[in-house]
Amino acid sequence: MLIHIATLNFDLTDKIRELVDTKLSQKLDRLLSSVDQALRVANVSIEKLPRSGYKIKFDMVLPPRHQIFAENQHPVLTTALTGLKEQIEKQLLRYKPQ
Repeated sequence: MLIHIATLNFDLTDKIRELVDTKLSQKLDRLLSSVDQALRVANVSIEKLPRSGYKIKFDMVLPPRHQIFAENQHPVLTTALTGLKEQIEKQLLRYKPQ
């Protein structure tokens, strides 16, 4: 799975990139095994908020025009990613590829 990561109000480090990969990419690849590898592209936006931690958005389009979107906010980045992953998994379990 290819994940494009955009950050706002902080710099993207290798540790954050690795964290996103371990929390999202590996699990979602297993759920999307029936979808062609070239179509498994997602956009993740991570914003550091001044007082309330991190806001993370996930966006992905799967054939035929099925959008997967999730958003989560939490003071701790790893917890925000875990909550986001759970939301995405629920949507992917309902997705039926053609």
